[in-house]
Amino acid sequence: MVKIIIVTHKTLAQGFKDSLNFFTGLDKQIVAICAYENSNQFPEKELAAEISKVKSNEKCLILTDLLGGSVNQNAAKYIKENIFLITGINLIVAIQLALLPADKLTSDSIMQVVQDARKQIVFVNDYLKNKKSDFEDE
Repeated sequence: MVKIIIVTHKTLAQGFKDSLNFFTGLDKQIVAICAYENSNQFPEKELAAEISKVKSNEKCLILTDLLGGSVNQNAAKYIKENIFLITGINLIVAIQLALLPADKLTSDSIMQVVQDARKQIVFVNDYLKNKKSDFEDE
């Protein structure tokens, strides 16, 4: 089993958890930590408590929202051989990572998911315009 800790500014983490559970049914292994929701302090104790539950033979994904943000900076100190930090998450990244079996969750597989996800970020107006012109050429 892979533990997934989603940590974001405000309530985005809870929304990701709910959506991820909807698509995967993996509610028991997903934790949402909503930073700065009720105070101006990062929930360090909450994140540390969740990380402490990860055994050395288990894998854990920490998913955060912003690369340069305080949430990601605080989460970065927990990176280990079995704990991976991915930032700038979107739903497709979260789903693909959540569905990877623990033995397939490696730095290489994570990089592949991230690279594939970049292709999913599309300006649809332009995409549809190009699609239409493709059809007109035929």
